[in-house]
Amino acid sequence: MKSLSASITVLSFVGVSQAINASHVLAQQSNRTLRQAWSDANGFVSFDWLRAEDGGEIYSSAVYVELNRNTLKIYNTYKLDPFGKNARCGGLGCDLGKGQVVGTLNFESQGSQFIVQNAQGQASFLKGARCRISEGYVKVLECTSTQNPASRAGMSSKFRFTPGT
Repeated sequence: MKSLSASITVLSFVGVSQAINASHVLAQQSNRTLRQAWSDANGFVSFDWLRAEDGGEIYSSAVYVELNRNTLKIYNTYKLDPFGKNARCGGLGCDLGKGQVVGTLNFESQGSQFIVQNAQGQASFLKGARCRISEGYVKVLECTSTQNPASRAGMSSKFRFTPGT
């Protein structure tokens, strides 16, 4: 009987230890910043607007982003030489310049996701978007929202910020 009681005590202790570890991991995830999660940010990125149902591309452009903790500033871009001097220079942004700030997004970490709490400027349609980091060759910020830049109500969309290579 003593060994059964000791076994139950050990199992109970292990269960408590695992529960404490799980809550510690969740607390760490909710405290991490977007900058910590998206180390490939800062610089020229491809912005893609996709249909949520099939991932089909609706629109794509190059923008410049700067990320500080949980605040993402988005800049428009322009061609450095409109006559093609930098044609075939290699890599996203090699023929582009950083323009003016066109939008600012403020994120809040919720588990493995980042929620857009505040969105300003031309990126205001992203307020409330649920975002995550997709890891592959580069880390990509992917957001899902019922809002979109064309103000088409009820059209769920995905938005992707893919760093240039």
